[in-house]
Order: sequence, then C-alpha cells, then structure tokens
Amino acid sequence: MLLTNNNDFIITIDGVKFSLKLTFKVLEKMYNLINDSDLNLMFRLKAESPFDLIENIDNKENIIALIYCYADGKIDKEDIEETINNLNEIEYKAIKEIIKAATINSLIYTEDTKETKEETKEKETFDDYYNYLYLSAITQLNYTKEQFYNTTPSELKQLLNNNMLHKKNALIRTYIDIMNARNSSNQKVEENKTIKAVDANQFFDMI
Repeated sequence: MLLTNNNDFIITIDGVKFSLKLTFKVLEKMYNLINDSDLNLMFRLKAESPFDLIENIDNKENIIALIYCYADGKIDKEDIEETINNLNEIEYKAIKEIIKAATINSLIYTEDTKETKEETKEKETFDDYYNYLYLSAITQLNYTKEQFYNTTPSELKQLLNNNMLHKKNALIRTYIDIMNARNSSNQKVEENKTIKAVDANQFFDMI
C-alpha cells in the first residue's frame, strides 16, 4: 500500500462530513477541550489529558468529545449526542469500534520487522509527548506548523524513522567512498615507489 493512499474513515453527522484521522490538530483540540473548564463541564469529562480520553474511549461522553474534536468543533455537542442516542445498540457498538480502531491506528507505528509499542514514561505528560514530536517535525523534517497539524503520530514516527535510516545510509556510503579513495591513493603511492631496472647493470647499481 502506498503511503499517499487515503484510507481514512469518513463520517457525516448533521450534514458535516469529517475524517477519523487523529492528527496533531485533533490532539490539540482535545487538549484545549479538556483544559477549558466550561467545555470540560459541558462534556462531563473526567479525563486529565488526551491520553486519558483515548484510554477510556468506551465511555459515551468520551466518544461524543472525540467526535466533536474530529469534526473540529463544527458540530454542536447536542447534535452529536442526539445522533448517538438515536443509534440502536448494534449501530452504536459499530461506530464505537470504528472510532476506536481509527484512533489507535493513528497513534501506533509498526515497523516492518517488529512492532513497537507506545510506552509513556511515568513522569511524561501529554505536553512532553506533543512538544517532543512537534520539535522533531520542525527540526528534523523541516515541517511547517500546518504540515505538523495535518500529520498523525504514527505517520510522523514513520517519517522520522525513514529520515534517520536515510541519513545513516548516507553516512555509510560516504565512509565507504572515503575508504575506497584512501585505499586507491595508498596503492598509487606503493606503485610509485616501485622502480623498474632497465638492464642488469642498473639493477646491481640499485642494490
């Protein structure tokens, strides 16, 4: 599958179509939602960070909050809640699983040979996680803020890993070229030191 292929889940609620792609812009929306006391109270959230919100994604209030953030706040909380409440049990379970799968898939980056788990240090906060990836994007990939916003954590991690491998391979190639050039130079020096005698008398004169 090509990295440029767009396989995002698209959902339409109240005439607003949005993608279930957990970009850094969506994460920032979640962060601001949690830290805004009025919005937090309105959504009845118990999460202290986007990490908490995602870990407790089975909670209906969190599902509503996630949809609100995915839609960039373009759908009123009441309209989302009404849509969710009008779903039957099977439909709600399906939409919940889709949102869960899309959210987790945007966070986890799996290498070709081994799976890397997203481990958060005990003292690491969401701010640390977000700021570290933002700095990595702008310093290592020369990303603009807008490019960063439109990237998911898993996409960014893959790009950073590919960038690191590219630089590593470039260093290896440079090292090989330098060593080949040095060996070639040494060989020419040895050849220059070898003097051929034209005849037997010249040979004995050289001894």
